[in-house]
Amino acid sequence: MMQQYLQMIPVILRIRFTHPPAAETWQKIRLFIPANFFHRQITVVEVSGDISSWVSGDSIIGVDGSTATIHSKSTSVVFLLFAENAYSNSSWVGSITNTTRSQTRTSTSRYVEADNNKLFTKWADDYSSSGAGPTIVWEFRASGDGGSILGQQYSAGAYTNTGAHGRDQIFANDLITPADFGAWMELIFHVKMSSARGVRDGVIGVYQKKSGASVFTKILEQTEADIGAPVEAVTPTQLSQGYFSGYSNSGYDVQTSLYVSQFWHSNTLPEELA
Repeated sequence: MMQQYLQMIPVILRIRFTHPPAAETWQKIRLFIPANFFHRQITVVEVSGDISSWVSGDSIIGVDGSTATIHSKSTSVVFLLFAENAYSNSSWVGSITNTTRSQTRTSTSRYVEADNNKLFTKWADDYSSSGAGPTIVWEFRASGDGGSILGQQYSAGAYTNTGAHGRDQIFANDLITPADFGAWMELIFHVKMSSARGVRDGVIGVYQKKSGASVFTKILEQTEADIGAPVEAVTPTQLSQGYFSGYSNSGYDVQTSLYVSQFWHSNTLPEELA
């Protein structure tokens, strides 16, 4: 039987939770996506020459024909929205053209602002590089149409460097589409620790039920994850903590309020998936 932990909270900053240590957990949230939700991806280019007439909404063509739209700009920096080949210097360093203004200028540098927004995280004894045990992270990433794809990644633990996620990262498309704006969805997060550190038999997965759907659909699963307990005795060595949302997120153009109406926790398969 699943246990209800909390009711109807706005996701503003990181909201932490704890539960009794367990090697396997199933946790469900009911998440509201606001009507004004818009997940942006911004590519920043520094431009030499006069761009005083360039404005938000102008169409830009890159060096190799890649396209983008101006999101905003300063005196010499242009912020591009959903640029094709956003991570390629050969696309966005060199001669770029504002086709709306029929003006060509030179871009001298390019970088992409982080677009990852934390959704849900689980860990054992401590978070990420601070813990000897594993950490599992699920996060929003921009899909290119204002919606989001879902990234799933983990760290096995015992890291000494910062930001030690990214192990076997996989993605699910269409986590949030424009059709989901202004609607509720349910997500179930499943983690089963591997039998030992270094053994790749751990399971990490996500199930989703969108508004109007009658059953959950598995949208992500890893069945060979290295997420075992630390070799040396650390208490607790099993999963026991986590959070919603997070402090380090890419942000939104306007105030955007996501809501979690329920949080359910179980150590056994939920009835909805039986």
